[in-house]
Amino acid sequence: MENKDIVKCLRDSQNKMMEIMSELRYALRCAPEHVQNRAMGYWVAQIETALSNNHEWLGGCMTSLSDTIRELGGTEEECISCGELSYNVSYDNDDGPLCKDCY
Repeated sequence: MENKDIVKCLRDSQNKMMEIMSELRYALRCAPEHVQNRAMGYWVAQIETALSNNHEWLGGCMTSLSDTIRELGGTEEECISCGELSYNVSYDNDDGPLCKDCY
């Protein structure tokens, strides 16, 4: 299997998992508040930070699925803060990508 095929498979799976997470979040809205809070603070946060760098949580995963997809796709990007090229960048700001050391 070539990298482009692996990337397609990973992206498709990532999209499916994000859809499932959306469904789970919706279902949790009907649960008691203490259950919602515990789920959101633990397993929901862990899964979402592992899937993508684009999430609402503070911090993140050392290498997310998005990072792996970017690395396999061969897309290195320059950090706007330090200028280093990196596969693992964050887009949490509006100015541009930041490497793991700078965000």
